[in-house]
Amino acid sequence: WVRLGDYVTLINGDRSSNYPKISDLVTEGVPFFGAADMTSDKLDFSNVRFISEDIFNTLNRGKLEDYDLVTLLRGSVGKTSLFRKNNEFVTGFINAQMVILRELIKTDSSVLYLKFFLNSIYFINFSEKYKSGTAVSQMPATTLRNVLIPLPPLAEQKRIVEKIEEIFAAVDAMIE
Repeated sequence: WVRLGDYVTLINGDRSSNYPKISDLVTEGVPFFGAADMTSDKLDFSNVRFISEDIFNTLNRGKLEDYDLVTLLRGSVGKTSLFRKNNEFVTGFINAQMVILRELIKTDSSVLYLKFFLNSIYFINFSEKYKSGTAVSQMPATTLRNVLIPLPPLAEQKRIVEKIEEIFAAVDAMIE
């Protein structure tokens, strides 16, 4: 077992005076992700807002890289999605209610293992226990940093991911 903060780098979004305002939104440019763009699987580009490259370049933190995980710290606390670059977008920016979880050494299996963990009942219960606020639920990044996660060797993470994906495929087939 390890603390999440010892396994990943937590990166908050840029909250400086450069943070995009509504007037900075454009019809195309760099994706500016919010909670509405999160699915249980990955960040969804279909209704995403955009900021210009110029605004994006003024920001210091909150810039996404391929295989970054993004977790909500406000609202639906603990909800986690995966950012995957595509042919059109290789990066994006997160809004102020999110935090990036960037593995120091990314492999397909290790990122998916961590994503499955962060969508597990264990982590959901952790988020419920440690969130605060009455009008809007929230959890500080320091609390997230301290969650304990089971961390088997990479080969075992790969086997776990393969088994979960096999089970999900079987469930999807039954639903169809």
